[in-house]
Amino acid sequence: MLSGRVGSVERKERRVSAEDEDQPPKPRDPNMVIHVCDETKNLKQDFTCPRDLLVKEMRYFAEYLSVDAQRWEEVDISVHCDVQIFDWLMNYVRRNSAGEGIRDKPRLEPSNVISILISSEFLKMDTLVEECIQYCHKHMSSIVATPCNMNCINSNLATRIAELFSHNEADDIRDKKDKFKSKLFQKKIERLFDHSHRSRDSPGNASTLYRCGLCLKLLTKDTERKISCVLGKINIDARGEIIYTHTRYYSSRSP
Repeated sequence: MLSGRVGSVERKERRVSAEDEDQPPKPRDPNMVIHVCDETKNLKQDFTCPRDLLVKEMRYFAEYLSVDAQRWEEVDISVHCDVQIFDWLMNYVRRNSAGEGIRDKPRLEPSNVISILISSEFLKMDTLVEECIQYCHKHMSSIVATPCNMNCINSNLATRIAELFSHNEADDIRDKKDKFKSKLFQKKIERLFDHSHRSRDSPGNASTLYRCGLCLKLLTKDTERKISCVLGKINIDARGEIIYTHTRYYSSRSP
C-alpha cells in the first residue's frame, strides 16, 4: 500500500544548452513516467500513462502536472508503494482507455481491497474509493479473515464504511481477532450523538442523552415523557394521558 512517503513528486530542472536551443523543437511525449519504489520487496518499476488520463483518474497528480507542456519534463514522479498494488491501480486507470484495446477491469478481492482503498484515497481516485467501500460492506467477514492491516483505515473511511452497515449486519461480522468490528461499532455510536444524523435503523439519536438525578435512568428528549421516574413524578397532559417528568442530573451534585 502507499507509505507515508507515497506520491512524493520531485521537480527536476532541465538545463538547456545553446546547442539545444538551435535544434528544432521535438514533439512532446504525452506519456508520463511514474517511478514506483517497493521498499518492502526491494523492487523498483516504472509505469507510463498519458498525462490527461493520469490527471483525470488520479487527481493527486493534477497539481504537479502543469497544463503547460513545456514543463512536463521538469517533473519527476516517484511513488513509494507496493508494486503489485500500483500495477492494479494502473490497470484500473486504463480500463476505459481508447486505443489500448478492451481491458478487463481488475477485480477487488478480500486480500487486496484494503491496500487499494488506502492507496486510492491518497491518490484521490474517488470512484474507486466508493467501489472499495461498497466491497467492504459486502465482504467484511472475508476481509478481516485475511492478514491485512485494518489499522491503516483512517477515521473518515471507517465512518463511511460504518454508514452502510445496519446494526444487525455489523453484529453478524465474523471477526475473531476484532480487527475492525469494535471500530465499526464505535463509529456507529459516534453517529448516534450527531444531532443532524438520521439512520434507517436508529430513528432517533442520542444527542440529547442525559441521566435523571432521581431515578438514574438514561433518557433522551424523545423518551423522557414515556419512561417512568420515581413514584409521584407523574403528570397528565391535555388529552388525559400520563406523562413522566425527570430531573436532569449534574455532576456537581450527588444523585
